[in-house]
Amino acid sequence: MKHRRRIIVTLCFCLALTPISAVATQDPSQSPPAKIDFKFEKVDLDLLEQVNLLDKRFERDGLVYADQPTNAYLQRVGESLVARDLKLENVVWKFRALRDPVPNAFALPNGSIYVNTGVMALCDNESQLAAILAHEITHVLRRHTYLQNRSNRKKILTINIINAVGVWNPVGGVAGLAVGIIAAVSPFILVSTIYGYSRDLEREADMKGVDLMMSAEYPPEEMVQMLKLLNRDIEGEEIKLFYNDHPQLQDRIAYVSAHLGAKAEKTTAASELKKEKSAYLTKIEGLMRHDIQLAINAGRFRTAV
Repeated sequence: MKHRRRIIVTLCFCLALTPISAVATQDPSQSPPAKIDFKFEKVDLDLLEQVNLLDKRFERDGLVYADQPTNAYLQRVGESLVARDLKLENVVWKFRALRDPVPNAFALPNGSIYVNTGVMALCDNESQLAAILAHEITHVLRRHTYLQNRSNRKKILTINIINAVGVWNPVGGVAGLAVGIIAAVSPFILVSTIYGYSRDLEREADMKGVDLMMSAEYPPEEMVQMLKLLNRDIEGEEIKLFYNDHPQLQDRIAYVSAHLGAKAEKTTAASELKKEKSAYLTKIEGLMRHDIQLAINAGRFRTAV
C-alpha cells in the first residue's frame, strides 16, 4: 500500500513540476506586469465552468466558514493587494475562509481564493495573512491555473485521483470533503492548485507576491516568517502543503530573502508587529475557536493544543 501511494504521489508531482511555456518561465525577479496577454481558448472556458461549479459546491456543502465579519476581513485584506484599476476577464475577486484545520490555501482562476481556517489560525499577524493572499493572487493575475491546465491536458497520466486524495489529506472529515469535491468536479484543478504548480510558477508567485505586499505597504519580510511557520510539521504527517514544495521550502526562504535584500528598505519594528499580532488575534478569535474544534474532530490534537 505504501509503495502504491508513493507511486501515486510521484505521478501527481511529476505533473505539477512540468515546465509549461515561455510566458510562465520568464525571470520573476524582473517584476513582470500584473496583467499578461492571455486569450481564452475553449479548454480555458471549460475549466472556468468547472471552477464556478466548485464555488457553488463549497457553499452548498457547508465548507465555507459562514462568519460574515471574518470573510469581510479577508475580503478587505485581499482587495488591498489588488490594483483597483485592474480589470481581468472572467475574474471576480472573492476571499473566503474554508472550514479546514490543515494549514493550506488555494486560488481558483475565477478569482475565488480560499484560505483554510488552519492557516489563518497559524498566522501571527495580518501581514502574514497578506503574504498568503498575495501568493495566491499572483496565481490568478498571471493565469497560472489555465497555463498549467493546458500543459497537464497534453501529458495527463492515468492515475487514481480518489486514492491520491487520501494520500494528500489523510485526516478526513471536512478537510477530506473539500479535496474530494475538487477531485470529483475537476481533477485538473486538484493537480494544479492543490498539488502545486511548476517550480517556475511557484517562484513567480513568491516574488510577485512580495511586490504586491510592498505596494500595499505590508512588511514584505513577513513572507519569510510565514514560510518558516509553515515549515513546522507538528503533526508529523510529512504531507505536502501550500508553500512547502515546488521547490523545497528552504530554497524558497533563501530566494525570497535575497529578493527582499534588494528591495526592502526597512524591517518592521518588533513593537509594531506585536501590536499587529494583538489586533489580528482579536479579529480571528471566533475562527480560532472554530478551528480548534475542527482540529479535534480530525484527530489533529497537537494542532488543537
